[in-house]
Amino acid sequence: MAWKSYIRNVIKNITQAWHELTASNMRAVWKHITSHCANDFIDFETHSADITNTMEIGQQLGFEELDSSNVIQCIEPNINELDNETLINIDEQQA
Repeated sequence: MAWKSYIRNVIKNITQAWHELTASNMRAVWKHITSHCANDFIDFETHSADITNTMEIGQQLGFEELDSSNVIQCIEPNINELDNETLINIDEQQA
């Protein structure tokens, strides 16, 4: 019986620790585990020439009212980070 209680406490501790992980923690760990795949990504850089080119192409395709703010809004990263539960759900859906 003591082992069941011990195992339950271990699972609770692991669960609590997992919920306290941040994106930067995960990047730091994966950087060492798979250094050839991980990177120091923090945010996208804005490239004005690319935005201008995208705007011009969009206008040529008939989107006359397209401006730089529309393009930036489309390529700007979502500031809401996905939590672990959401990532697990996405992974389960893809499996």
